[in-house]
Amino acid sequence: MDLYGAFFLGGDIEYIKNVQEIKPIVKERKETKDVKLLNILRRIRITFIEDEINSELQNAIHRWIKKFETEYKAGEELKEADAKELSEEADRLEQMICRELIARPIVEFTRKGVFNQKVLLTTSRGLPSSIFDKKIWEELPSIAKSDFSDAAKCLLIEASTPAAMVALRGMEAVAREYYNFKKEQKCGKKALGVITGELRSLPNANMKLLNYIDYLRSEKRNLAQHPDKSFTQREAERIFMEIINVVHDIYLEITHDVLAHSSQKRE
Repeated sequence: MDLYGAFFLGGDIEYIKNVQEIKPIVKERKETKDVKLLNILRRIRITFIEDEINSELQNAIHRWIKKFETEYKAGEELKEADAKELSEEADRLEQMICRELIARPIVEFTRKGVFNQKVLLTTSRGLPSSIFDKKIWEELPSIAKSDFSDAAKCLLIEASTPAAMVALRGMEAVAREYYNFKKEQKCGKKALGVITGELRSLPNANMKLLNYIDYLRSEKRNLAQHPDKSFTQREAERIFMEIINVVHDIYLEITHDVLAHSSQKRE
């Protein structure tokens, strides 16, 4: 649950705390501009489920939903006895929600780096974002997706050295996929230097791209494996940017080769 979600939930709980004064209509047959009490309770329950608020709170709201669905007709105002009981229950729910949220550790992203934080957050959840084109993200090997998602998480919390290390590992997974495509065979456990060396021997080798991969391997990845090496946040961000570039270049070449091969077959 983010801060906006917590704020919105607090507003809904405050509403049901004051139902004795509001005297709301419980439900309507058709959708109206005015949100009815039953809809608010359903919204609270969905929030509890989606954000994994404990089952006791979910069940408490669910009981009220079932009661109002079965005992009230459309357009009927909330009865005084039910209003009093629901208001008292809302006080109890509020206390329980407060305890639940206080117990949850929250990390606030305070530093603004070169990457948009919302975009990094999307990537950290394993979803396509403006960092990686959607089509490319969907084509990435699962290990590369996992590594790039973890790198985004690390950048968000300024864990810069692990961010660089795991992003470089993801880059290697993509380079291996590139080898598999160009050589039409698995690379197995070959070292990245061996992989780029074999790719250079191909008649249609993209030397500029292979030099780029080799640069990241020798100047960044090998350095990251040194036990005494650490990276600043700026260094980790620049490495991630370089990796994004090389990944896109690899997939652009793969796409170009696939299209060229398809064109030749049609001819």
